[in-house]
Amino acid sequence: MRSKAKKRQSRGASLAMPDRTITMLSFLAAGIFFVYLVLVIITVSYATMQTSLAAEARTTEGAIAQLETTYYSAISKGSASTPSSAGLVAPVVVEYAVAKAPGLSFAGR
Repeated sequence: MRSKAKKRQSRGASLAMPDRTITMLSFLAAGIFFVYLVLVIITVSYATMQTSLAAEARTTEGAIAQLETTYYSAISKGSASTPSSAGLVAPVVVEYAVAKAPGLSFAGR
């Protein structure tokens, strides 16, 4: 019977935790909780950023679609046979630029 009592006594002594271990475990739990909070904040801010970027992309796509529509409608109105539809007008006077002979040229060879 004495051997059973000694075994129980030795088990009880080994189960007792020193105060320093409890303190360290408390700090560890607080640190893990702090890291968890930081990760939650990062995740929420990332989701918010993604949502705002998606909204901005939709706005930009809408503006590009509007520009394309305007461009294609302007192109469809004009044609090669009617350049005045694009705002081009005939010149009043036709003049030509006269080129002076350059000092150095390979044209004579």
